[in-house]
Amino acid sequence: MIDRLWLLRKSNEDIDEYLEDDLLDDYSGLEILSKSLELNKDEIHSIESYEWNAQHYAEKIDNYLLLPTGLLNFNYPSLKKKSKKRERPIEILRSTYQSSVHLVAMPEGYNLFEEYKSVEIESDFGLYSKKVETVGEDELKIIRKLTIYKGVYENTRFKAFRSFFNKISKYETEQITISHE
Repeated sequence: MIDRLWLLRKSNEDIDEYLEDDLLDDYSGLEILSKSLELNKDEIHSIESYEWNAQHYAEKIDNYLLLPTGLLNFNYPSLKKKSKKRERPIEILRSTYQSSVHLVAMPEGYNLFEEYKSVEIESDFGLYSKKVETVGEDELKIIRKLTIYKGVYENTRFKAFRSFFNKISKYETEQITISHE
């Protein structure tokens, strides 16, 4: 939410630019159908809703399409380096909850290659889940949720903290396979 407060002072055109250039810049043929942005600065809460069409974001290999499941990036710490001599505690200033639901229309003649196994990771630092459901015969629903808990954690917990977010990163970059009949 805090990183979205600047949107309160922006015009619709500026918000469109943010959507197209920052949030959805990985997609070609992007068309924003509708958007809704609710910001509550008193409760430090925001809800962003988008309906959009994009084409050619799946990678084609022979009779298969590889579709990324993390279509919009979640905000979470990226912890690349290990800190062996960490002396300060880990401090998460505020809890956050992020979720996304994507409906993906499969091209004609394509089906989910194999059933996607749902993921749920829970730790003292938060909760992450992702599942893929088939909707009808030609649509997939990708549901992702991430909750990061507020707290101060001892420096000795850094390895577990890093492991939790590295697992999330792994699942955010995985792809599902769609095969041609």
